[in-house]
Amino acid sequence: MRKVWIEAALNSPWSRALQHGIPDTVEAIIAEGVACARACATIIHTHAYDNGGPQTFDWQVYARIIEGIGRASLRRL
Repeated sequence: MRKVWIEAALNSPWSRALQHGIPDTVEAIIAEGVACARACATIIHTHAYDNGGPQTFDWQVYARIIEGIGRASLRRL
């Protein structure tokens, strides 16, 4: 049997202007990431957004997202 990795791409850098259904708040990104992990995705690919604004490169926003998905995933174990 071949092993595969499932990657879930939650959003893109183009904001809701071009992709209307993307999660664009920290809370929505965490919720979508957790749902993908529960559906057996092994890689969660996301761009950071904070409060529905433009994409951000702020490491603290990324940290909140990563920690939020990680905490929720650990609770499941």
